[in-house]
Amino acid sequence: NLDNKICMEAKTMKALGLFDDANQLKIPYFQRSYVWDEEQWKRFFEDIVNVSQIGTVYFLGAVILKNEGRDNARREVLTIIDGQQRLTTIVIFMKALALLSGNNDDFKKRFLHEDTGEAVLLPNKADSAAFCNILNIETIAGCKQNSQTQVEKALGYFIEKIKNEGAFPTDLRNALERLVQFVIITVNTDEPEQQIFDTINSLGVKLTTGELLKNYLFSSENANVYEQCWAPVFEKGHMHDYWTDDLTKGRLKDNNIEHFFYCYMLIKMQDPGLKEALTIEEKKSYRKEDGLFDSFKLLMKNHRDLINKDDLIKDIIDYAKVYHENFDKKVLDSAIPTVSCIKRLSCIMYVLGSWTMMPYLLYILKNVKDSDERNKIFGFLESYIVRRMVCKSKNNNYSDLFS
Repeated sequence: NLDNKICMEAKTMKALGLFDDANQLKIPYFQRSYVWDEEQWKRFFEDIVNVSQIGTVYFLGAVILKNEGRDNARREVLTIIDGQQRLTTIVIFMKALALLSGNNDDFKKRFLHEDTGEAVLLPNKADSAAFCNILNIETIAGCKQNSQTQVEKALGYFIEKIKNEGAFPTDLRNALERLVQFVIITVNTDEPEQQIFDTINSLGVKLTTGELLKNYLFSSENANVYEQCWAPVFEKGHMHDYWTDDLTKGRLKDNNIEHFFYCYMLIKMQDPGLKEALTIEEKKSYRKEDGLFDSFKLLMKNHRDLINKDDLIKDIIDYAKVYHENFDKKVLDSAIPTVSCIKRLSCIMYVLGSWTMMPYLLYILKNVKDSDERNKIFGFLESYIVRRMVCKSKNNNYSDLFS
């Protein structure tokens, strides 16, 4: 129980026990790609060989799953929060064993659904084509000689390794089936998965609020919106570096992506209708910078009648463009304009590390169309922030004024 909030079930299970026709395992559609390479494949292979020779139980770590209920085929849908690399590797390794031993039919029975022929483990968007290709290979001759993707390279590595080491596929398969186990941690659909992931896997790479929201807002049904609208703004080319760039906030450090989504949350809370619907407790909770992704989820869940997902995606993208177009620390390398404008004001904010008024600035930049009126507002705000600095004003009620 983490912070007395999270309800989860933990149990040990044989590594292949998850691959059951009654389950549908899903890697989040926009999760990071399969990235294991020769270093991890070599260790995995050696561990399985060692288990087959010694005959003792071997734990392959914890797998964190989120129970999403049942699908139309009454299968239990389990989204993989942590364990993507290991579970994908097991499927690839078992495919290599099946091809080498000529037991591809046995492989299909375990790793493909009997009624539809679809994979028990559904890969993410990036790995989908390659993963499906290797599942459909019938013989060794069908393997690509010059594989390009990590998934296909892994299959080739295991096939060559098993042949070169003189290992018996049947022994390795039996070791995986009988002796290799996971600790399976299952949480309910409403639980904060990022908090669970960070607590259990503190050495892992922390996902940004943007990455978590991407997985939450997009699926195969609206993948075209992601490709055409979201990815160019947040991920492609220099944009990825921009959003992950450090941002100094007083004595603290953040990055642009986290700061943007915090600002957007404060802006969204001012939407007509939504502002009146929020309780005092919600306002206090959503204004916290910690647990921002979970705040977005709760906001969308608690006020689904006021928040349209498609409109929300468009609004986020529009505000992100405004943020990127007007705030870049490169402004410090150029001459400061002599008249009031956003470039002059942003330069002062970068120097002071003071970003409290940012939500208000983004709102003005997006919604006040008259440039003269905007610059007049920026002049007032510049005067205000500089007076505060000169007078060494305390921060009492400062954030309240701009949120």
